[in-house]
Order: sequence, then structure tokens, then C-alpha cells
Amino acid sequence: MAGLDFLQRINRHGQPGVGLSGDDGQLFRVATMEGPGGEDIGLVGRIERVNAGVIEHIAADYIPVIASVGADREGRSHNVNADEAAAAVARALGAYKIMFLTDVPGWLRDPSDLGSVISEAGADEVTAALPGIAGGMRPKLQACLDAIHGGVSYAHIVDGRVPHSVLLELFTDAGQGTKIRPAT
Repeated sequence: MAGLDFLQRINRHGQPGVGLSGDDGQLFRVATMEGPGGEDIGLVGRIERVNAGVIEHIAADYIPVIASVGADREGRSHNVNADEAAAAVARALGAYKIMFLTDVPGWLRDPSDLGSVISEAGADEVTAALPGIAGGMRPKLQACLDAIHGGVSYAHIVDGRVPHSVLLELFTDAGQGTKIRPAT
């Protein structure tokens, strides 16, 4: 779901939401990323700093919906991976838990088998498996690790297509999707 659509749904359901980007209030400071051979890949950035005060100020009265762009030291706006941005915000806010909504049931042991969901894994297991993971799950798992290593207690990958998936994860013992915990 696009950010604007998400924001409109929040507002339609009686909650006051505000759209922000990492450029607003210098929320994100980013560094320009280079390709694997050092080549210029355009204005793609990696977050160096999150100004949590901006979020805390807005969140006093509104639900912040944050777009994953941010400015470098020269003020040039860069695209940032949304999973990386979410993990950086969770770390900066000292969040207890972070949830990533996706369009698969969770981290799959076998990507061709939707029934092979790994329901729980330690950060050490994810670190060991990460080099062999491709596609969209790789940045999500990396963001889970970044959040855990930054002090977030748990990271969850949840199927956003399932009705009430967030509630199922939060309020049931079995949960839904994949839970990543600190290394054991």
C-alpha cells in the first residue's frame, strides 16, 4: 500500500495522521551509496542519523507516516530502502518491537513453498543464512538484524494481506509470520 493511501486510510478512520519525509525537519541524514564496484548508482542513500525529536514532536498529536527519503550533508534528497528506514527509526526511538508487513507469510525456509514459514529465529541464525538469501526478503531480514543490534527486542515479518495480521501477531501466543529475537 502506498504511503499516501495509508495516510488517507488513517485519517478516514478518525485518527489524525501526518505525512513526513526524511527531508522534513532534517529527520534523516543520509550518505550517498555506491555500487559494488564503486560506481555512481544515483541518489540512493544509507541513513547515518535519525532525528528522533522530530518524530516525537509530531507523534504528540498525530500518527506520523514517514516516506523513506532523506537529505545528505549538501541537502540533496536521496531514496532510502524503506526497510532500512523503518529499522533506523525503531532504533532511534528505542522501540521494543518492530513489524514489517509484506506480501508473503514470513521468512520461508524454501521460497517456493509458502508453507515453510520459519516462525522464530535468533539473530545469529539470520546472520548465518543471510548470504544465501535473495530477493525482497534479504533487505527485510537485514533490517530486522539492524533493529535487533540497535537495541530493539523483537522484529517481526508479517503477511499484510492477512486480515488483522498485526493483531494476530501482537495478541496471540502463536503469532503470525516470523519473529526474530536476539541471538541465544
